[in-house]
Amino acid sequence: QDAGVREEIVGAQGQTVGFVDWTEGRVSAWGEGTTEPEAAERARTNLYQVLLVVTVDEATCVGDRVRLHQGLADDLRALTEGAPTTKVYPTATGRRVYVEAPLFGPKGLQAALMQPREPRVVEVAGVAETSPATGAVAPTLPRPPAGAAGPAKPSAPSPRPSPALPPPSLSSLKPGAPATAPASRPSAEPARRPTPPTPEPTKPAAKPPASKPETKPTTVALVIPSAPPPPDASAQGPYTGLVVDAWELGLKRSICALVLTESGKMIYGRFPDMTPAQLRHAGEVGIVGYLMDPAMIGDSRAGKHPLVVRALRVEGSNQGNAILAEADGERILAEDRKAKFLGKMNVALLK
Repeated sequence: QDAGVREEIVGAQGQTVGFVDWTEGRVSAWGEGTTEPEAAERARTNLYQVLLVVTVDEATCVGDRVRLHQGLADDLRALTEGAPTTKVYPTATGRRVYVEAPLFGPKGLQAALMQPREPRVVEVAGVAETSPATGAVAPTLPRPPAGAAGPAKPSAPSPRPSPALPPPSLSSLKPGAPATAPASRPSAEPARRPTPPTPEPTKPAAKPPASKPETKPTTVALVIPSAPPPPDASAQGPYTGLVVDAWELGLKRSICALVLTESGKMIYGRFPDMTPAQLRHAGEVGIVGYLMDPAMIGDSRAGKHPLVVRALRVEGSNQGNAILAEADGERILAEDRKAKFLGKMNVALLK
């Protein structure tokens, strides 16, 4: 099925743990266990994590909204705990159970996002952060027409320059509204230089009447080079977060994405010394957000002044991990020692 209609979500080992079906308006996940109740509990745990990486708009995922607003995590847990079982299959060690939650409708994900909420104060890595106050958490989507058999499709996002269509999002685009294309990466083929216009011939200036030349002393002009321009402030820290640019590299959404260097050095995604507060934070909001538009980099969970690095490629059994150059990996770690943004999970991936 088209990736723009049904989008798979991968887990820690690169295996598919769920998917978002934008045509049917549902989010599904599965889990395995020795008994059916145990498998169903794991499936609902995975469903919560899958919901966190669903795109709300070009700059944020559901997990980003959970970071900002009180009560949303509780509503999402209620949504997953009430998710019905749709399929049960026998396995070699027990059972595999599938559960699902609706995207739309009065008991769906959109309804939870639309509730007015107070800003949330969280303490991660020893730093208390308060989100800005807001009313509705998510934009309004077109509602299904009266008598429709199923939920309405979400409206299409802005087109990307890649031939593959991006997944839809819970965005505020309305039917008939012109879509604005996101910023595209320049083509690898160098642009041709424009042919300069042929200058028009100019008439020689009229000669002044001859006069007796005056003798003047010879002078030498000293050319003093001007001071170099100041460095670009946007290229300097401290940084509010990290954005890994994997634009058009085929990155898949993952509930536990990794960022590594070419040598395999772990930069982000594994937390051996996580505090209890960080563990709770990771479980509630996820460890990364996903961006769908390069123009929205400053509006992601990485903050207004993120460090942006370009990924060389994506890897993993399901292409969910970003691979960086060694120098970029060392720079991230050096900047994080100053600003501590990795421990706060202020990390977004541009895909």
